[in-house]
Amino acid sequence: MKKSLLYISLSVFMLSCSPMPMKKKVNVDDLYGTWFLQNDNQAELGFEKQKLHLTFSQEDNENKVSGFAGCNNFFGVFNSHQNNLKITQLGLTRMACPELDVEQDYIELLDKVNRFERSGENLYLYQDNLLLLHYKK
Repeated sequence: MKKSLLYISLSVFMLSCSPMPMKKKVNVDDLYGTWFLQNDNQAELGFEKQKLHLTFSQEDNENKVSGFAGCNNFFGVFNSHQNNLKITQLGLTRMACPELDVEQDYIELLDKVNRFERSGENLYLYQDNLLLLHYKK
């Protein structure tokens, strides 16, 4: 009786340790292309209807990001693994414009991004579970 109880307990334990289903793997190819910032209330920071955008590409086996921040163009690199995303080495051109504070806020948000989700033509950039930016192709 004790042996059968031990086997049952061991079986229940082994079944409870089975791996959880994996999330759908996201490919870096899901990022490539040009994305236009959407002005919606779900994101942390709204922007006027400027043509703020970013482009993910690959050049010389390096993942690059570039875009327009409202006055200046920006450029940098990105790393992505599954749905994790980190944008680094951001640089900007140096044109003087009246609303550079909006541009600075936008660049700071890009710096905070650590993951993304894509749904059809929509790209969502997050810091953990906080939606920072929403783009559309």
